[in-house]
Amino acid sequence: MSVNGKVIPHTPLAVDFWQVRKCPGTRLFFLSHMHSDHTVGLTSTWSNRPIYCSPTTDTLLRLKLQVKEKWIHPLELDEPYLLPMDDIGKEKLTVTLIEANHCPGSVMFLFEGYFGSILYTGDFRYTPSMLREPCLRTHTTIDVLYLDNTNCDPNRTLPSRQQATQQIKEIIRRHPNHNIVIGLYALGKESLLVELAKEFKTWVEVSFERMQTLKALELPDVFTTEPGAGRIRVVEQSKICSANVHKWDKEQPTLAILPTSRPLVPFHPNVHVVPYSDHSSYQELEDFVSALKPTSLVPIVGNHVPASFSALLPRRKRHEILVPECVRHYMLSQPESQLSSSANTSPRRRQEEDEEEEEEEGADSTVQQAFAKIQTIGPEGPAVVYCPWTMKEMKEVLEHLPEIQQDGDKFAKALLLFCQQLSLTMPEIKKLLTFKIGPTHASHFTALLAGQTGLKKPQWDHADNAPHRNALTDAIKAKFPAKFDMSKIFACKQNAEESVNDYYHRLHQVFNENSGIAKPEGYPTPETGVWEAHLSHTFLNGLAAPISTSVKQTCIGVMDGARLEELRRHAVHAQHRLNEEKVNDDKKRRDRKDKAQLTMVQAVTGWSYQPQGNNRGRGGYRR
Repeated sequence: MSVNGKVIPHTPLAVDFWQVRKCPGTRLFFLSHMHSDHTVGLTSTWSNRPIYCSPTTDTLLRLKLQVKEKWIHPLELDEPYLLPMDDIGKEKLTVTLIEANHCPGSVMFLFEGYFGSILYTGDFRYTPSMLREPCLRTHTTIDVLYLDNTNCDPNRTLPSRQQATQQIKEIIRRHPNHNIVIGLYALGKESLLVELAKEFKTWVEVSFERMQTLKALELPDVFTTEPGAGRIRVVEQSKICSANVHKWDKEQPTLAILPTSRPLVPFHPNVHVVPYSDHSSYQELEDFVSALKPTSLVPIVGNHVPASFSALLPRRKRHEILVPECVRHYMLSQPESQLSSSANTSPRRRQEEDEEEEEEEGADSTVQQAFAKIQTIGPEGPAVVYCPWTMKEMKEVLEHLPEIQQDGDKFAKALLLFCQQLSLTMPEIKKLLTFKIGPTHASHFTALLAGQTGLKKPQWDHADNAPHRNALTDAIKAKFPAKFDMSKIFACKQNAEESVNDYYHRLHQVFNENSGIAKPEGYPTPETGVWEAHLSHTFLNGLAAPISTSVKQTCIGVMDGARLEELRRHAVHAQHRLNEEKVNDDKKRRDRKDKAQLTMVQAVTGWSYQPQGNNRGRGGYRR
């Protein structure tokens, strides 16, 4: 996935850029929003570097990526904040967050300091009200504008989001008997869903994972995870394909809608592509740049903006930036737990990596110049390599990996991802394993890793390195099989007030953590496997007794190994039906109680109800 982030030259700042080995001089990291192309490299192992973002992004960052709360510093919008740019408090910058109108939590950053003023838009959809923000209204000069140029094509026009929403409503109105499936990314366009739910008075069905996000955003109560509860259903955008549309349409007439500004061609008569965009159109970008008149402009996506934008920039030269000595010292000093590479690395390999990284970064040479390196002796004379890891650094980063004694498979997967992110060598892996599992257990892998001082290719996930990866992970899984605790699984029963779906997801987690059976990749598989069979049996027996009995009576093939998803659907239906029966029974009991009370009152008072009839006037109570 491409990285839509930048390291700000001549500063210790980076926005949406998380590849710390490529920016060792960066000390302050800023996150504009939670879309995945802006969080590449940001994981739960992030540490020792502050992340600044909006309060909403703070919530999503902890929910989705499990970044530790102590590293996240949420900043309120439209309030200027002073942040230190050195370790002695001498140099500071002012940062102000501005609503970006892109997705929940998205913001622009206005930086002010010795470098002048920099506005970083991140992804944004321009509205004229942005120019009325106090921090922009009082600013006469923006020295550098980092611009979201996603839709910067003068040959394409885009409707406003209100106009695109009307197009979607008209499509739905023209097909009153069709179900609607909308393809979206994991975050964004929630306001569209809320408006459609209210317009057509229906629930919007979403996945359990998306529901967690929606609850965190505290949106109106129009969403459900109940299958078939509403006319509108949300799926991942990648799920909108010919095969799925054909399948949905066979079950119930269905339309698929893709709200996106990407120039897609509809591939099925029941698929509608609507140009609903959360990025600014070319005309909006032109209006924005024309109003701000920045001294210079830097595109966030790629390296190109139309030549017509140059005419909008004033002809003034940006002043030379003098980096204060305290800031230079701050950027050159090693932060605690700096994630850097080992001195045992082959100099040739490091040089190859440098060349490949330079090709990837292109014009962003400031990133390349910032590498922390030392000179060492290589096979062809002096060579430059990255600064070595220290024992302290290794021990600290290993705290974020799962315990190998509990589940070797889980540890092996985490180690693969860890090595991919940091491009570790075999000697480094040996040291890491020694620190993590101790010298006794680590000696088990000595023969396996003996003599392997380097990988075949610099990229850890390169195909030529597969034998190294497979041998290492297979040995870890064989040496440390997953531990299981069936007592925790048997104890996981549905609570009295718990919905079937909530119990299903709770059991799913408990089962995976304690069963010792790995969930098959690519699940659901064509046939029932060991994992699914055991989980299905546990799920059926853990349901509340009335629900379990109902499923056994109504689900065909339940005794012959019905699929897990089929059992869940039957259980949801059974709980819904039992709840309705309970409501009806409660109503009948109340009616009987009211009738008994009325009969007693009549017997005591002698009053009785006389209905209206001939020559009796109005009906009512009489003695």
